[in-house]
Amino acid sequence: MPRFTAFCCALALCGGTTLPGRDFPRTPSSAPAEPPNPALLQPFTAAERAHGAESGFRLYPVGVDGLLPRLELIQAAHSSPYACAS
Repeated sequence: MPRFTAFCCALALCGGTTLPGRDFPRTPSSAPAEPPNPALLQPFTAAERAHGAESGFRLYPVGVDGLLPRLELIQAAHSSPYACAS
């Protein structure tokens, strides 16, 4: 009896869920067509070459050694063509 009850509960929970079909309406991508700003990529090119297929995360140290790269990235982002006008 407990198996039947568990089956009925699972059936009730999953009964309304379906996967979208092939005719599901999709919105077009809003990704920019232009290549990214090379000034934003430049600080990471050496690390990318050295660590090819490894993770793309970069940990910044604390203190001034971590603050300066963050400020440079913020400044470069404010002057890029993708910056939000605020």
